[in-house]
Amino acid sequence: MYSYVVAPLPVTYTSWLGERRGGEAQLEWATESEEDAELFEVQRSVDSGRNWSSVGEVPAMNRSTGADYKFTDFGVPGTELQYRLKQIDFDGAFHFSDIITIEATDNAQVLSVWPQPAPAGALQLRAAGFAGHTASLYSITGRMLVTFPLTGEIQPLPAADLPKGIYLLRINGERGLTRRILID
Repeated sequence: MYSYVVAPLPVTYTSWLGERRGGEAQLEWATESEEDAELFEVQRSVDSGRNWSSVGEVPAMNRSTGADYKFTDFGVPGTELQYRLKQIDFDGAFHFSDIITIEATDNAQVLSVWPQPAPAGALQLRAAGFAGHTASLYSITGRMLVTFPLTGEIQPLPAADLPKGIYLLRINGERGLTRRILID
């Protein structure tokens, strides 16, 4: 014979919302009750939930009557974003919220590069609608440094060996598009 102990979750959510405001994502959530909750770790994914990174923490108010929370994620890429909350208890146990999605900006449907600024090996890009095309990276003086194929999905920018500075990324072809990038 088995017996089960059913314990209530430390946090009961009543809402979990997010929206894009310029280059920021404004996240808001509310709880109905909280018990033994230490903090909320806000996590973001830019690749449809395959990989998650922590973008900040918000201390839990730990109120039996619940609470309202806000968090702003600054300098977000224009691509579609997913967010989830990792609610961590005082004893180290954790629970994930549902995932919310914030749609891409109109210009992000074409070309996004992030984070900005960033070290050379950390840059990612997405050129939606340009799978099979090529892109070229130029120095600020106009010298072509590298040409590479575009996948139309999130991919690393091949700039690992470049020194700090300002560069231009150009999508080649009839609908050519150029973005300035900063390697820090």
